[in-house]
Amino acid sequence: PRAPRARRAAMEVPESVLREMRFLDDVPDEVETRPSHMSEGAMQEVELEADIRKIELDIAIMDLRRDLELQEQLVVEWDQGIQALREGVLPHEWSEEERREDKKLQVGLREAEEHITELRQRLHLLESQRPCSPNAP
Repeated sequence: PRAPRARRAAMEVPESVLREMRFLDDVPDEVETRPSHMSEGAMQEVELEADIRKIELDIAIMDLRRDLELQEQLVVEWDQGIQALREGVLPHEWSEEERREDKKLQVGLREAEEHITELRQRLHLLESQRPCSPNAP
């Protein structure tokens, strides 16, 4: 007579365990990688838009690098041109007009150098915004 009771006791599950089992029924078997409110197509669209933004950022960085290199070259040439104008003429031999012109050239050269500094800062900012990727240089 005791054997049937043992089976019945073994088959009865405590209420606390049943509550846990009900809780686990609500948990999905697989973790979803996308929000439940987004369809597969919407998720692909979001991923494509992110890829487009990455490409646009890379293009902006390449354009800015090109502009920066060009500006740097122009400033070097400008400085060399100023030096060539001064060559062979001592400052005390300059006319008042030549002094004013030299001062304008120097101010312009400093402004161009400051512009290069701004371009470098902008380039560093854009590069810092670029998401890391395994294929990035």
